[in-house]
Amino acid sequence: MVKRILYEFILHKNGGTGMKIDVYASHTHVADKDIRGKQCVVIDTLRATSVIVTALSNGCKQVVPVAEVDQAMELKATMGTDAILGGERNALKVPGFDLGNSPLEYTTDVVAAKTVILTTTNGTQAIQKAQSANNVLIGSMINGVTVAS
Repeated sequence: MVKRILYEFILHKNGGTGMKIDVYASHTHVADKDIRGKQCVVIDTLRATSVIVTALSNGCKQVVPVAEVDQAMELKATMGTDAILGGERNALKVPGFDLGNSPLEYTTDVVAAKTVILTTTNGTQAIQKAQSANNVLIGSMINGVTVAS
């Protein structure tokens, strides 16, 4: 059985109603049945979610997270010059990609009006795994207040 890391917090608000929050340390620790029908916030504290938030705030049209490098390249081939490739494998920029996995690379002059196709070792994997949730939010240290509200 896959080791499941779970912390339960009861948040008391408005007369004692509570909320149960399940926290998984990695996408490898969560099964589809664990998140089906739930609200899900994906937080990749190292980089992926910060890249997504940065790219969107710098004017990119959309970010399309994909699980595999091949998927990213195939999608780019169908989208043409309006799309750029970003991502990493094991902390190294993918050969042939336009950008790596540092939010500092996703500047307005690079991403404005573009579609960013992103693949990472962990973050985009977690986003893909969360697709059976009712809602998926992208959380990072730079948009935490917004996600919480």
